[in-house]
Amino acid sequence: MIYPENYSYFKPSKLKSFFREILRVWVTQPYIPSEDVAGFEYHPKKNRFLMAVARLLLPLLARRGLICLASPFMTERSYGMEFRAGMKFLEIGCGAGWEAHLTDPSLSIRSMARRGILAVGVEPSAACRAELVKDGVRVYPTVKALELNETGFFDFIRMNWALEHVADPVDMLRTLTGFCGPQTKMLITVPNYDGISYKIAPDCIEVPVHLQYFTEKSLRKLCVMTGFKVDRLFTFCTPSLLAVMIGFKENKEPNQVLYRERKRLLGLMDDAYRTKKGDELFCLLSRSFE
Repeated sequence: MIYPENYSYFKPSKLKSFFREILRVWVTQPYIPSEDVAGFEYHPKKNRFLMAVARLLLPLLARRGLICLASPFMTERSYGMEFRAGMKFLEIGCGAGWEAHLTDPSLSIRSMARRGILAVGVEPSAACRAELVKDGVRVYPTVKALELNETGFFDFIRMNWALEHVADPVDMLRTLTGFCGPQTKMLITVPNYDGISYKIAPDCIEVPVHLQYFTEKSLRKLCVMTGFKVDRLFTFCTPSLLAVMIGFKENKEPNQVLYRERKRLLGLMDDAYRTKKGDELFCLLSRSFE
């Protein structure tokens, strides 16, 4: 995996993360699309009080930080699994363990460990590994090290916006088949290069931080090649990425796009839902034993 030394998930402030999550719940309200992704809960429900709070905050936050806050998040229902004490959970690329990108913080690996779930991680940053072990997470620097030290099946494996950082995704997934039993579920979330934002600005890619970009077709092909079957796969949009792409293409400040062009963003998000061209791919897999 390739990450810069100052990658945000390496050195999060717990206090700042706490307040940011509260702000995110408020600020997300004006960006909840009218089209609700069927069977998938990835944003809070509309709330009049929170909407009123958001309207007061937006002019202030538009000057700084709004782009980091207008992000809906996935919940336990999104995963289709009830997590409980005694389960065995593996996360590839977990950072310092307090956050899981676009995911409810209660599903971070350290939160799961505190719920009595046997949490195992793979994380290349030595500083992050030192933090993870404080909450009892068994953590390894590479998947190969994991393979040498862990045995048995996991109940759930998560690669939450991690596979795009991997040099050899085929080798990665083939290795993980050894940890997948008949009941194991694996979640892969990655950017969708066939999504609406990349249609707006196809050159706006994060190289070399992202070594791979996927489409629905290529991700399905990768799963078949490596011994997995796709249980659910769909796409969704986030207003922040759309604002970044519009800003890049039209020479605008993304924070101001979020603040001043909410109607346009919501229209694009609804279009993406109808055309299945969301910017993020959400894929739940299980091992194919055929």
